[in-house]
Amino acid sequence: MTSAIDESVIDETYPVAGQDNDTQGFRDNFGNIKTALGVAGSEITVLQNNAVLKASVDGNNSTVTNNMAGSTIRNGKLQGMALNVISNSSGDNTIILNASNASVYNITNIDSNTTIQFNAGWPTWSTLSDPSLVSVRVMLKAKSGLGSSPIITLAAGANTLIADTSSAWYTTATPSVTMTVSHTTLKYKVIEAFSIDGGTTVFVRFLGEY
Repeated sequence: MTSAIDESVIDETYPVAGQDNDTQGFRDNFGNIKTALGVAGSEITVLQNNAVLKASVDGNNSTVTNNMAGSTIRNGKLQGMALNVISNSSGDNTIILNASNASVYNITNIDSNTTIQFNAGWPTWSTLSDPSLVSVRVMLKAKSGLGSSPIITLAAGANTLIADTSSAWYTTATPSVTMTVSHTTLKYKVIEAFSIDGGTTVFVRFLGEY
């Protein structure tokens, strides 16, 4: 952005050495300096609130979270980037996964039939008229020592959930998707849920068993 600070109204040649100077000139300069500092302060506040930072600017050099609020980053390269992971040692029968909290959920020790809801945290700025693809990967693993394999139900609450039907990775596909995680092999099953309309319609697909 172009700064609104107007330094041209500050007379750097005033006061003139060796002569009696009118106090009005002092007042004008001081007033103009105060105005310029006020504009600078406002612009710095805007930058602190909106700039993309690698650390805090309060002198503590603390780690920061940059919330882009739907803004576009374009024409660049990504290197050494990572996806945020939240681990959950499951003991809940219903788990609501918030798409804004993490890109990957690692859910282990599933010991009973569990419903996983994909109805929270999808960005409101992603709509069918201005779509953006947002995805969440989920790693699912049963607890050891169980007598049977837990049934996992994937749902989207009041929204629509659509399963990839190209492979038989699920037990049922409508109105919700059900699948099992093995209590014998204890392998991870990995799925991905994604939406282009802020979670109104959520698509799920099977990424593999590991």
